[in-house]
Amino acid sequence: MQQDTGQVRPHGGGDNGGMHAATDPSSPPLRGVQVFTLRPHDAGTRALLSALRLDGAQAYNLAPLRLVAIPPEAFARQADPLAGASHWLFTSPAAVRMAASLAARAGLDLFAPGAALAQAGAAGRVFAPGPGSAEALQRLGITAQVPVGRYDSEGILALPALSGPLQGHVVIVGAPGGRGLLAPALRERGARVTLFHVYARQPRPLPARHLARLAAAPQAVLVASSGAMLAALVAQLRGRRREVIPRAGLVVASTRLQAQARELGFRTILVAGSARPADLHRVTLALVSSAAPAPGRPRPAAGRARPDRLA
Repeated sequence: MQQDTGQVRPHGGGDNGGMHAATDPSSPPLRGVQVFTLRPHDAGTRALLSALRLDGAQAYNLAPLRLVAIPPEAFARQADPLAGASHWLFTSPAAVRMAASLAARAGLDLFAPGAALAQAGAAGRVFAPGPGSAEALQRLGITAQVPVGRYDSEGILALPALSGPLQGHVVIVGAPGGRGLLAPALRERGARVTLFHVYARQPRPLPARHLARLAAAPQAVLVASSGAMLAALVAQLRGRRREVIPRAGLVVASTRLQAQARELGFRTILVAGSARPADLHRVTLALVSSAAPAPGRPRPAAGRARPDRLA
C-alpha cells in the first residue's frame, strides 16, 4: 500500500448517513480487501460494516475493549448534585448514549426538554469534541458547540466559550483514562470541574481465530476512531502476528490518533478528520484507491510501502 500520512477533509452527514456503495457492482472498489474496524458494537459500526461489504470488502469488527456502564443507582447518586452545573462536556458518542440510557433507567429527567442540560445547550454551554458526539446530543434535543477543524481536547479548549476566565461548574461526562488534558486546563481557567464517569473500558480478549485472520490478511486495512481501541489491539498481537502492523493500511479519526499510530509502528495512514462512519468509509475507499496499481503495472508486494505520497 502507498505510504501516506495526509488528512482528508470530512464531509457532512450524520453518524449513519452519507455512505454510498460502489456505483459499478461488477467492479467493487474494495474487492479482495479485508477491513477490520476497531469500534464499539453499535448502530454506527453496523452501518459502516454494511457499506464496506457493499463495496466488496470482507469487513469485520474487532473490539478489544468493552464499554461497561456504571449501575443506574451510582449514576443517580452522582448526577443529583450536578443538576445546577453551568457547563457540560461530553467526551464521545458513547458518553452521550450511556448517560442518556442511565438517566432513563434511573428515572431522571436530565435530558428532558427544558431541563437544565437543554437550557445549557441553548445558552451555548454544552460541548462535544466532534460531530459524532454533537449529533448524538442533537438527537436528544441538546445543542452542542463543536470545535472547527480539530476534534480533540485542544480543539475544545480553543473554543471561545471555554477560553476563560471561567467561573462556572463544568461537568465532563466520559470514562476513566484518556489524555487528562481537559480538567486541569479548565481548572487553570477558573472553573470548578467534576469528572462524571458514566462508563468504563474493560479489556476484551479477542478470539485467536480473529487475530489470525488479521495477521494473515494479504491486503488488510484497519479503521480506528479510538486510541484506546488501537492500543488494546496492538497489545494482543504477539510474535509474528505483529508483522501485520507495518504492512496494514490504517484509517484514523484524528491527527492525534495518527501520531499515536506512528509510535505503535503503523506506516500507511490516512486521517478521516472525524469519527463519523461516513467519513471513515470514504477515507477507506481513498486509501485503497491510492494503493491500486496503474493500468499495466503490477500491484506492489504485500508488506512493502511505495515511497510516493498523496498530495
